[in-house]
Amino acid sequence: MLKIPYSNQRLNSHIKQAIYFIAIGVILLIIFAVYNGAGEMYGSSAGAGLIAGGVFTFGVYLFERQKKYITINNDSLIKNKLFPEKVSLDNVLQIKKYAGDIILKTEKDEFVIDTQIIDSEYTEVLERELKL
Repeated sequence: MLKIPYSNQRLNSHIKQAIYFIAIGVILLIIFAVYNGAGEMYGSSAGAGLIAGGVFTFGVYLFERQKKYITINNDSLIKNKLFPEKVSLDNVLQIKKYAGDIILKTEKDEFVIDTQIIDSEYTEVLERELKL
C-alpha cells in the first residue's frame, strides 16, 4: 500500500489559518467581554465563530495529515476525502496529463488527481505507479 501525502505547504497553510482564526477569535471575545460587560453577548458571537472556524480548519489539517491525499492498493486508487472516491486500476481505459492534473478515464467517469497539492517528491512516484 502506497500513500501519497499532501504537500507541506498545503498542510502548513491549514495549521497557520487555524491558529490565526483561533487567536483572533479569542482576542475578540476578550475585547467584547471587557467593553460590553459580562451580560451582553452581541459582539462575542463573531469571536466564537472565528474560534469555531479555527477548530474546523485544524480538524481539516489533522484529517489531511492522517489520511493523506491518495492511497494506492494492489488494484485500486483511493482519493481520501470526507467521502472517498475509489477507482479500480483494472477499469482505467486511459491515463493522461492535462494542465498539471493526472486524469484517469474509465467507461463511466473521470478520476482527476491534482498534482499541485501533493508533495513534489511523490509526483514521480505516482507517475511511476500509474506507468505514465
